[in-house]
Amino acid sequence: MSMLRRVWLSWSITGRFQPFVSGLLLLVLGSASGLANEFVVESFEKAEKDLSARVHERKDVNDDPCALIKIRTDIPKPFVFDSNLGIEGDVEYGENNEIWIYVSAGERQLTIAKEGFVTLNYAISGGVDSWDVFVMVVKAKDNKLPVVIISEPGDAEKWVDGENLGGGENFDLEIGERQLVLRKEGFRTLERTILVEEGNLLFRDLVMEQIDVVPVNIASNPEGAQVYINGELRGESPWTDFLFPGSYDLKIIKSGYLDYTDSMEVRDQETNSLSYTLTKNKASLVLRISPPNASVAINRKDYGVERNFELAPGRYQVEVTSDYHFPQKVNVEIQRGSPTELSIDLKPYMGSLQFTVTPGDAQATLKRSNGQVFDTWQGIKLIPNLPAGPYVLEARHPDYLPQQREIMVEHEKRLEVNLQLLTYSGSVQQEVAKQRWKRNLTGLSTVLLGGAAFVLKSQTDALYADYQASRLPDEAENLYKDASNSNTLAQVTGLAAGAMLGVTLYYQVDIGKLQAKLGRGQ
Repeated sequence: MSMLRRVWLSWSITGRFQPFVSGLLLLVLGSASGLANEFVVESFEKAEKDLSARVHERKDVNDDPCALIKIRTDIPKPFVFDSNLGIEGDVEYGENNEIWIYVSAGERQLTIAKEGFVTLNYAISGGVDSWDVFVMVVKAKDNKLPVVIISEPGDAEKWVDGENLGGGENFDLEIGERQLVLRKEGFRTLERTILVEEGNLLFRDLVMEQIDVVPVNIASNPEGAQVYINGELRGESPWTDFLFPGSYDLKIIKSGYLDYTDSMEVRDQETNSLSYTLTKNKASLVLRISPPNASVAINRKDYGVERNFELAPGRYQVEVTSDYHFPQKVNVEIQRGSPTELSIDLKPYMGSLQFTVTPGDAQATLKRSNGQVFDTWQGIKLIPNLPAGPYVLEARHPDYLPQQREIMVEHEKRLEVNLQLLTYSGSVQQEVAKQRWKRNLTGLSTVLLGGAAFVLKSQTDALYADYQASRLPDEAENLYKDASNSNTLAQVTGLAAGAMLGVTLYYQVDIGKLQAKLGRGQ
């Protein structure tokens, strides 16, 4: 039995001599350790809401409630604990490497000793009070020891606490309980819990059982996803192949869907058919835009007047454009979950309108191109800030004919518009003048076309006469062709002259009707 164990046993069975024995233990441990390692206190904090000292109350020799110190450490047992006023009762070892120590109220120092460690004398700032609970986290300064792990086969991968240390035998591991896993293709995975501490640094007799491959089927919804096993692309779903029983890292990837990552357990003598449903990697974006007919482009892709989108989560550039408005670009970050709403109001180009009308008391209405009324007023008006674009301007008066004009307001320009309303008679006279101009034009065309037809007819007659008088066959043939062409052209020109004469007569009849209206005073 080592010196530590002999002294520990003596201290355990002679509690009444505790101060003497504790001091002797601390002296022996401090001198026998060779000062190989040191304790490091990572934290010492009061747990204000912890009622453990009240629920599990312990009293000291003066019958006063004790304070409780919870020590959390991954350093293996055993330890020796002491304090200025002495440890009250037995030290309790709980789960998750937690140790409970009760001390008297007013205690200001805690001593921790262990073989192979420098004794720690920790000063408790401000002391402790009855029912206080403190949490103390203690680590080893040099928390690793050299260990040897011998497996069969020897090149099996050694995984310790989830970390792959490789296929060797010599490793530096942290002190305490460690989870050891051996893996090798063609062999069944072997798992062990090992305790790393002084005197326990060799782990052997780790023999792995050899196994054969088994069929594995992997399906996904939707199909066509890439299947990665242990980081290697093996094909697309549905995927079928042979694998050795054991644990594998599985990853299923498909564009537009969230990557599926999991640990896959392949078992022997079982049907290894696995199916996975992929989740769409979509986020919702809702746009509220003014004007309503503005066009949207997202990351330079044109979506027109669409306003609701399903996109992959991420950062996007939204560009909104509309005629007669300044374009706007906005960067937005969208995430899966609730829709992201974005409001964009385009700033319009601005111009101005200067309006005059005769008579001066006429009622004016300015409408947008879609028929929406923008403004109404009476008489003249200056609109200094008018959104650019097409408009329809109307003017009305009870004693005049209404008038309407399409206008275009341009950016940073002033448009001057003057409307002169006509009375009924003035409007008819204007129409008579217009019809007369058309009649005169068509009449002139009739005269010109008629004259041309007469000339062509005379030319045709002369050519026929020359043809009949000709004695040379070739000359006669050419004269006949020219006469025929001239005759055709004369007929077409004559028909055109007749049609133009009909149009002229139509305008003349219309003029007569309008003049009759003026005569009746209508």
